[in-house]
Formats: sequence, structure tokens, C-alpha cells
Amino acid sequence: MKQLKTIALLLLLGFVALSSCQKDDTNLPSELKYRDLPGKYQITAVQSAQLIDVKGDGISSTNLYRQMFEPKYIDEEKGTISYPITGPSNALTEIQPISNWGQSDIPFAVFWFPMPIIEEVADGTLGRKLGGYTSAFIHCLYEFDADDNVILKNINGDSRFPFNRLKELKRASANEFSLFLSLNLFDFSTNQWKLTDVVITYKKMEI
Repeated sequence: MKQLKTIALLLLLGFVALSSCQKDDTNLPSELKYRDLPGKYQITAVQSAQLIDVKGDGISSTNLYRQMFEPKYIDEEKGTISYPITGPSNALTEIQPISNWGQSDIPFAVFWFPMPIIEEVADGTLGRKLGGYTSAFIHCLYEFDADDNVILKNINGDSRFPFNRLKELKRASANEFSLFLSLNLFDFSTNQWKLTDVVITYKKMEI
């Protein structure tokens, strides 16, 4: 009888311990609950599916990062730049929950990326020129499926760019992910707007 009581006590203690573990799992810290996705990120690559000249320098390529981030010089000797450069500060994004925000349970993402500002040339030719860049955005909620893939929900875009669409997010590692979008960009090689698939890669910043 004493042996049976001992076994029953051990089983009861095991059940209590298991219940405690399960309860703790539902209250994991955000950095564990959301698989280290939250944080601040910086763009490291922008790749287009089509050749396009978004810079207006006569060179078409799929490497939009080079076109957007490298300066275009009017005079290389004097170093005169023909338009404002898009700097890294205009290519940051944040994914919540981030500590100290007071919103540790809201899985919310705002993806920022540069979009060219196209201006008409004031010479009566109906030509266009690159006037600089603005920071466009798309925001959404997110969750994870059983295989830890990120699922984007309630996607809302920037009203200034109604043709831009966010399709998917894929993670390459705990510190890097790629956004798959469709962007409406002006192609100076054809002088027409072009809807093209674009992949933007983000890398987590060390804070």
C-alpha cells in the first residue's frame, strides 16, 4: 500500500510540473514567442525582376539598390551630385513588439522602402526627371504557421502609391528576411511606368 501511495504521489507531482510548463509556454517573452523577428532592420538589397532605369542615367539593370543608393554625378571631378541621395536613414523598418514600447503582445510590422519622386521637366517637352526619393511604407499584422513561416495579415499600403502590393515575407535567418512586392516604378529607358516584381532584403540592426 505504501508503495502505491509513493507511485501516486510521483505521478501527481509529474502532472503538476507538466501543467506548470504548459502554462509558462503561453506566456513566453516576446523575443521567444515571435521567434526573434521583432526589431529594427536596414535594407541591404533591392532586386527587380525586370531591367529598369529608375535613376535616369541611361543604364538599365535589375540592381535597384545600386541605382537608388549610389549618387549620380553631373561633374565627377567637382563631385557635383544631380539629386538628393537616398541614405540609409530612409531605408529602415521596425517590427513590433519591441521592448520598452509598452505593446509587447501586438505583432505589428511597418516596412519602409525608398520610392523615386518623378517630376515633369519644366521646358514644355513633357519630359520627366528624378527629383529625389521619398520613404514609402506598407504595414500589417503577422503570425507564424506550424512550420514557422511568417504569415502577413491585414496588409495596408501607402495611399500615395496605390499600385504597390506586398505579397510575401521569407526569412533567410533569424536576422535577415526578404519582402516580395509588386512596385509601380518609372522606367527612364522607355519613359513609361512599369509594374515590376521586386525583392527587398532587410538585415537586423545591432542596437
